[in-house]
Amino acid sequence: MCGRFQLSVKGKLISERFNVEVFDNMYKPSYNCAPTQNLLVITKNGPMKVELMRWGLIPFWTAGSGKPVAPLINSRSETILEKPVFSDAFRKRRCLVPANGFYEWKKGINKIPYRFHLEDDSLFSMAGIWQEGKGPDQEQICSFSILTTAANDLMRDVHNRMPVILEPKDEERWLTEKDAPNLIDLLKPVEIFKLRKYPVSSRVNNTRNDDESLIKQVDIFPGDLFSLTE
Repeated sequence: MCGRFQLSVKGKLISERFNVEVFDNMYKPSYNCAPTQNLLVITKNGPMKVELMRWGLIPFWTAGSGKPVAPLINSRSETILEKPVFSDAFRKRRCLVPANGFYEWKKGINKIPYRFHLEDDSLFSMAGIWQEGKGPDQEQICSFSILTTAANDLMRDVHNRMPVILEPKDEERWLTEKDAPNLIDLLKPVEIFKLRKYPVSSRVNNTRNDDESLIKQVDIFPGDLFSLTE
């Protein structure tokens, strides 16, 4: 899965990497992007552009119902065409979720957070889908979900799922392909040699913490590593 990520670069770098305009009044770098926050995504509504959307897809049949709904922060790529909650958005409303790192927690005596990033620590995009609707208070909300796939060998000892990371050459295709089933081949784990990981401070557990110290590598102790499920 993907329950927390990092987008901490300057807006200029996002503009250059994705060929979009990023304005200071809509973007704030963050080392701790979390569900329910309004975060930067890239869509193809007309020209490619950046938009702020709430992380956690609101199912279209509950939009405006006034009932509390658990946000769907992740979507399983294996069933993306089968489940109504995701399939319509997958066919019609896809987005890129830019990041320069994401976090996952390894279960043990203590849950240990790990940061995952590309080998050169550069920006990448996660495959996303989005939905427009009304929230519990009838406010208009655009919300998004990150697609996940089976973990690669680097990820597997921490978690059995990981976000779908797109190759730069496939990003335009992800946004513009009209026949969604043609995109299934993109929904696969990133190649292991492109990814790196290391343990970070448990301060990342608290969404109120948001500073550069969250991505510094920390030491772990052998006793922390024994799985609670073994």
